[in-house]
Amino acid sequence: MSVTDEQTEYPERTRRVAESIRDELLRRNSEYAHYIPSQRHLPHVELRPTGDPDYFPIGVKPATPA
Repeated sequence: MSVTDEQTEYPERTRRVAESIRDELLRRNSEYAHYIPSQRHLPHVELRPTGDPDYFPIGVKPATPA
């Protein structure tokens, strides 16, 4: 997920994104809910700044409208 530089500094936002992904996985995927140990349900999420050259090089793919 690409975010602004200011957004990468907030661990609360990272936690909320991870919890949202977990909640959707549990809701949509019964195998994930039943076969993945509950202590491993929360995914590791790393928010990267927009234009990060390692993940989001500018000019490679146009940004999608929000």
